[in-house]
Amino acid sequence: MFQDDCADVYKYGNWNGNGEYHVKPLASSQPFEVHCRHVTSTRTYIMQRKKRKNRESFDRSWADYKDGFGNLEDDFWLGLEKIHKLTNVERSYKLRITIKFVNNSVLSYIYDDFKVTNETTGYRLQYNKVALNDTGDCFYPLLGAPFSTYDHDRDDNQGENCAKTRKGGFWYRGKGCSTCNPHGIVYGQSNGLLTGAADEAFWSSLGELAPFKINMHIVSYDVE
Repeated sequence: MFQDDCADVYKYGNWNGNGEYHVKPLASSQPFEVHCRHVTSTRTYIMQRKKRKNRESFDRSWADYKDGFGNLEDDFWLGLEKIHKLTNVERSYKLRITIKFVNNSVLSYIYDDFKVTNETTGYRLQYNKVALNDTGDCFYPLLGAPFSTYDHDRDDNQGENCAKTRKGGFWYRGKGCSTCNPHGIVYGQSNGLLTGAADEAFWSSLGELAPFKINMHIVSYDVE
């Protein structure tokens, strides 16, 4: 019997430690594989960039971002359709984003009631409130934004395709594509500073630190 998410696998399934498991949310007709970890809560990962090696290209098409790509044990994007299926159930989820920088500082953000809408509406980003917000949060202004890729431009920047400029798909918003870019190239500057390249990965809206490790995972409220 398949469970809805990693929390269900941990509580009701055959848990064999952190790793890959098959889940089947109620909204999905087919099971799919996810990366699960249990720390203080059981986490279902939707995106991960583990190191600054750029093993996986995130400069991908709409079809790739819809279906997902990469290695669940390394760098990956789970897929917009899977994220939609996971989050559009009666259960409520928190989205937690963790970003580690070259100087070993860490920023964390938590967004309550996280959901992604369906493809017809552009896989729009939804949440109700911010539960934890460290300084330099560039994700907060993206509420309601549709997802964009180089071949499916849905951002609000006239005359510029942010996904094409930034070399990665995301929920872009802001003049000059100035919001988050976790899917750009991780240059891994030894001094921890951004190079200023248009395709560089960045997160902090403060703009002074270059991330080299980023992950996004969801935690359900009722089975923490």
